[in-house]
Amino acid sequence: MAAKKKPVGRPRTVMTAEAKAKIIKAVELGMWPERAAQMHGIAGSTMRKERQLDPAFSAAIKEAESNAEKSVLSRMFRHMETQWTACAWMLERRWAERWRKRDGEDMRRKIRSEPVKDQKDIHALLMDMVSAAASGKITPKQLRDMAQSLGIASDISERADLEERIKKLEDNG
Repeated sequence: MAAKKKPVGRPRTVMTAEAKAKIIKAVELGMWPERAAQMHGIAGSTMRKERQLDPAFSAAIKEAESNAEKSVLSRMFRHMETQWTACAWMLERRWAERWRKRDGEDMRRKIRSEPVKDQKDIHALLMDMVSAAASGKITPKQLRDMAQSLGIASDISERADLEERIKKLEDNG
C-alpha cells in the first residue's frame, strides 16, 4: 500500500474563523482590510489570498466596508445640522468640481486654458485673480506675473487701489 503524500507548503492554520471575525470587526470600525489583517498578525497577502479562496469571507469584508462607510456618513450627516464645516467638507469631497478649495495652480491653469475674448472676460479673470490674492491662495508676485501675462497689469493695480478705497470708506462709515 502506498503512503499518502503530504501536502506541499505551510498548513492553512493562520486564517482561522476567529482571525476572520476579528478582521471583519476591525474593517467594520473603519480600518482598511490589509491593515486590519496586519493588526491581528496576518500578512496582507495571506488575507488577499483567503478572500480569493473564500467567497463568504470576501463578501463579509465588502459588507463590513459598506457598514463602516454608512456609519461615518451617518455621523457626518448628524454634525451637518450644527456645524457648517461638516457641510463644507461634504460639498468639497462629494461635488469636488464645483466646491473644492482652489489654489494658485488652479488659477494659473484657468488663465492659461481660457481664451480672453472681450472686456467682460478680462474683468471676470481680474476679479478671480484679485480674490485669490486677497484670500492668500496666490501671492502678490504671482498675481502680478499672471496679470502681466494677460497684459492687464495696470488693471490689477487700479482694482487693488479701488478695493483699498472701498475698505477705507467702510471703516470710516
